Amino acid sequence: MDIRNDLYTFRSMRRDEALKRRLEYLQQALMNRVRTKSSQTHQSLCAFFEVFSDYDPFLGHCPPSNPWLTSDTDRWNLMQPLVENPTQLRVRRWSFNCKELLSDPTGVREFMKFCKAEFSTESLNFYLHVQEIRNCPLSQMKQKAEVIYREHLAPNAPQEVNINDTIRTKIIKQLENPSR
Repeated sequence: MDIRNDLYTFRSMRRDEALKRRLEYLQQALMNRVRTKSSQTHQSLCAFFEVFSDYDPFLGHCPPSNPWLTSDTDRWNLMQPLVENPTQLRVRRWSFNCKELLSDPTGVREFMKFCKAEFSTESLNFYLHVQEIRNCPLSQMKQKAEVIYREHLAPNAPQEVNINDTIRTKIIKQLENPSR
């Protein structure tokens, strides 16, 4: 009988210790958790949706007629990747952030015109080449990485971007086995 009681107390002590450790862990997790006030989250979400509300097909303005139902093809012409005269809505979207501008081919073309006027096209070309390598197949990655190095990162490259020597040496080491 005593052996059973001793075994039971030993097991319950181990269980109590494990529960105490688990409780301490959970209390620490609660203390270290990053908290955002719900009012701040609400304000941030409202600001985001106010900015993009004009682009929501359910909330936005009346779009041009559907070319599948009518013979009017204005909608297709406006939504092409490269247009001669972008719509005001499209240009306003570019002002939100660089991602919006550089994800639109017409925006890239217009930004390139600006960079040419400022004599700084090498930075934009470098960015576009890096985006290409992020989306290319793994079989072409090494070849594209070498092209980027030759055109933008090598000393006296035709479109050299300004980087320091420590970064340049790291890049040379990574050229042997490039990754995304």
